[in-house]
Amino acid sequence: MVALEFGLSAASGAIGLAVLYSLLHRWGGKIEAIGLTLRDFRTNVLWGVAGYCALLPLLAAASLIWMALSQRVLRGIETPVHPIVPMVLAGNQTVFLLIFVLGTVVAPFFEEIFFRGLLYGALRTRLKITAAVPISAAAFAIVHPFPAGFLPIFAIGSVFALLLEIRRSLVPSMIAHALNNGVMFLMIYLISVR
Repeated sequence: MVALEFGLSAASGAIGLAVLYSLLHRWGGKIEAIGLTLRDFRTNVLWGVAGYCALLPLLAAASLIWMALSQRVLRGIETPVHPIVPMVLAGNQTVFLLIFVLGTVVAPFFEEIFFRGLLYGALRTRLKITAAVPISAAAFAIVHPFPAGFLPIFAIGSVFALLLEIRRSLVPSMIAHALNNGVMFLMIYLISVR
């Protein structure tokens, strides 16, 4: 099941990239226009690590606020469990390794292309940063299991959009996204093997 999920994710992402490249080429645009560039790669990797570190206190505050709000406002509203969580909790090391790669390499790569490169980029051509960041962050939060972590994921999406805005590259947000997902998967895994 995990191998199938991994294969489907990679294949659909590759097809999406091919379509994106074709459309950009037909319209005379360049892939760099959405932030896919290796320019200043090492500096952008450092920005991604720093961005993730800067995100942590914001993420902690957003999580605490959201938990308090959820207990009062969202009482009784069910949130679907992310389909990957039961697979990680099963404790199978091979399954965990495949999910870890999927969640820390494949997902950040394609999600950043879509949410920051395309969606945020399109919003930013029409709106100021003060509107484009929250709209793209809200879209990012809504597609994750909703409403459980809306505010924390909104905070994550906001920081990732700001990284793109500052660096004009998706590399920092991809690195920060990979670090965030990797830490979360490791925490879930370590809890499951106790």
